[in-house]
Amino acid sequence: MGFLKSWLHFDLPANYVVVAGALVLIASALLGRQPRVIILASVLIFVTIFNYAAESPSYVIAVAGVALWYFSQPRTAANLALLAATFLLSELASTDIVPRSLRREFLEPYVVKALPCIAVWLRIVFSTIPLNRERNSGRP
Repeated sequence: MGFLKSWLHFDLPANYVVVAGALVLIASALLGRQPRVIILASVLIFVTIFNYAAESPSYVIAVAGVALWYFSQPRTAANLALLAATFLLSELASTDIVPRSLRREFLEPYVVKALPCIAVWLRIVFSTIPLNRERNSGRP
C-alpha cells in the first residue's frame, strides 16, 4: 500500500487493492500448475505486501516466502539477484548497518523494503500464466 502511494501516487482505498491482489493470488493458485510450495510462498509474500499496516518486523514473513520460492526454483543469476535484493533491502535496510539519515530520508518514505518482495510475487504470479500453450503442449 505504501508503495502505491509513494511511488505511483495512487491513493486508492485499501480494500480495493487487497481484493484485487487476492483475486490475482487465487487465480494464479487455481489456474496455474504450480507446486504447493510455490503457492505457499506466494501467500506468505502476499500477506505482507498487501498489508496496509505492515511494519519492518512483518517482512520476516515475506522473506520466508521468498526463501521458499528461491529454494524451489532453478539456480539462475536472476533468482539469486532477487534473493540478495530481498535480504539486503527487506531485512538489512531497516537495521543499524544502514545510516539513519539514509533510512529516514529514502528507504522508509519510499518503502524500498517492499520492492524485491513485490518483484518476487509478480514473478510467481506471471510464472503461472501459460503464455504459449502450443510450446507447452509439445506440438510444433
